[in-house]
Amino acid sequence: MRISVSEQLHDLEERARDLGLAVQSEPEFRRALASGQHDVLVQQLQNQFRQYFVTASIIKLEKLVVYDTHYRPLGTANAGNIVAGNGSPAARHSSNAPARAPVPNE
Repeated sequence: MRISVSEQLHDLEERARDLGLAVQSEPEFRRALASGQHDVLVQQLQNQFRQYFVTASIIKLEKLVVYDTHYRPLGTANAGNIVAGNGSPAARHSSNAPARAPVPNE
């Protein structure tokens, strides 16, 4: 069975919309957005990289951005890191980086 490109794009559009609606419906996301807590907002975006659509490789999620009503970015989460609304790194997370053990002082 062949699936046309337009059908694949339509399916991808539906999945992306579902992801966006799921994020927007989360109470913590809504509170962070309403109160201007950009760090919490970005954490909520980052959580989406651990959701089913992404972990099951249904969607290859690279980046999520939240904009205000004037289309100014409030927060961005990338697949490998988190960036605050002003573009500066809020925290760095990388699933590819090995964990480092503390080195004892000798």
